[in-house]
Amino acid sequence: MKGEDIDAYIVKIEELIRLAEYRFDVPQTIEVFTDGLPTGLYQKILELDRPATYEQSLWAFYDVKSIFMLIL
Repeated sequence: MKGEDIDAYIVKIEELIRLAEYRFDVPQTIEVFTDGLPTGLYQKILELDRPATYEQSLWAFYDVKSIFMLIL
């Protein structure tokens, strides 16, 4: 993920997932999504939640993002 445009990152990663013909319900999709996140962010997601699907990872990401925005 470049910069802080999280929504653009999600749109782009979902487009790439579809082009690669990945399914959204497999661990590889979560790995593709989390590999592009800023360092340490996915660790925070795992500390607060244990997402098992891409959708759960996405919601956990927004939860952590909200917490960080409140702190900053």
